[in-house]
Amino acid sequence: ERGTGSCVAGQPIAAWREERSMSDGATAGGHELDALLAEVAADQECARLMQELLRYAEEQVALHQDAIRANLEAQGVFEIDVLWPGAGYNSVACGGNWEVLALLERRGVLKASRIVGASGGAASAILALADPELASQTLLRQYMVYARWASRSWDFQIMRAAPLWGAIYRRVISDEAAFKRVSRRGYVAVAAGLRFKSWILTNFSEREQCALAYEASGEASVKGLFRGHRIDGVSSVIGSCADGGGVTCVPEPAPHVLFYNTFYGYAMSCTMASIELLFKKGVEETVQALRAESLRAPSIKGNGGMAIVAASQLPSLRAEFWGIRQPSGCLDVKAGLVTET
Repeated sequence: ERGTGSCVAGQPIAAWREERSMSDGATAGGHELDALLAEVAADQECARLMQELLRYAEEQVALHQDAIRANLEAQGVFEIDVLWPGAGYNSVACGGNWEVLALLERRGVLKASRIVGASGGAASAILALADPELASQTLLRQYMVYARWASRSWDFQIMRAAPLWGAIYRRVISDEAAFKRVSRRGYVAVAAGLRFKSWILTNFSEREQCALAYEASGEASVKGLFRGHRIDGVSSVIGSCADGGGVTCVPEPAPHVLFYNTFYGYAMSCTMASIELLFKKGVEETVQALRAESLRAPSIKGNGGMAIVAASQLPSLRAEFWGIRQPSGCLDVKAGLVTET
């Protein structure tokens, strides 16, 4: 869908140009990423903030762990899937959410099985699942990389999303174990085809499919609107992919789902200050929801808010939260199998 055009050596010209552009962009973005990672690694402020945020999550979990355990046992909540809607760079808050869940899982309190992410939520999902400790250090490091890039760039990402994100995604899944975790436990929401229908993609057979799917999920640009990303093994089934997908339960979901409304007013901005604020918001609201008898942290004038509900009850949250959307289906890319959700 969205046109194929003439052919070059048996390949559509539009597709050939896009592959050439992606290859060149990945190489250039990779070199830039190397330099930015070195800068972040050498920056004492980045190191201080990383340590402070991880320590903050550790302290909050230690303080509230007993109350959380007692509440979850009383509610019969032992395993959840996590849903992170599209919210731009507000999605740094997902890192705080994930760090609390990771700490609780190590303590045998609660298991977080899979993450469904859209747009910014998808960016945080791939970074969280790619982390070798299944924690939030990779997520924090890469958002710091982007914040450093954004602080000196005049690229407003109108024509296309920053190639840096594609380079980040390819880098974090370059490790085989990381790619397998993302592919099996990550579910990425995209809008696909001429009608921009919502789809969920999972279980990729190749790294490039995976990287492009997560890149497409955040492609809220002219490219996303008029062309999107063509993904081998995906676009032949659902069409070109772009931003605009919504989160929902996966096929055969965990008994409960956690939905995090990560809207705080930072959709278009990522700085060291916003990273600190949003990560702490994620920690605080997760602890609040897990302790509450209602299993909720309230939204304040549309900002923030979290709810843990039985998977069958997720549709009831649509009146309260934006970003939950019934997709056309879930595509298991490796199997080529479409499943209703």
